[in-house]
Amino acid sequence: VSLGPGFLLGLSVFAMAAACASRAVATPSVISCQIAASVIAGVADVDVLLGVIYQNKHANIE
Repeated sequence: VSLGPGFLLGLSVFAMAAACASRAVATPSVISCQIAASVIAGVADVDVLLGVIYQNKHANIE
C-alpha cells in the first residue's frame, strides 16, 4: 500500500505548519521543525520502500 504524492505533500505541509506554529511550548520552535522534517523524511522513505517492494512483487508474478 503506497501513499500518493499529494497526500505526502499535504501531510508534510501540515506537520511543518503545526510544529512551527507551536512556539508557546517549552521546546524551541527550530527543534520542533527539525523533528517534524525528520519524521516526514522517514514517512517518505517508508512509502518509497513499500512502493518498490510492491512493484517488484507484482513484476515477479507477471
